[in-house]
Amino acid sequence: MRDDRVICPTCGRHMVPRLITYRGDIERTVCPFCASTYEDFTPEFPRALLWSLAASVVLCALCAQCGLQMR
Repeated sequence: MRDDRVICPTCGRHMVPRLITYRGDIERTVCPFCASTYEDFTPEFPRALLWSLAASVVLCALCAQCGLQMR
């Protein structure tokens, strides 16, 4: 007999992940026993945008400190 359950990496129990939605979009799946996140479905785009913005601010600050001008 086939068992389609997965093993939770946090508590180690066999489980069927539960879906968490927000405004109709799937956000993540969680373990029904310990409530830890099993799989995250949030898009990576906002995180990448924030990191690139932070890197550009640091780069501009370093250029200003060294006396370089950006054109």
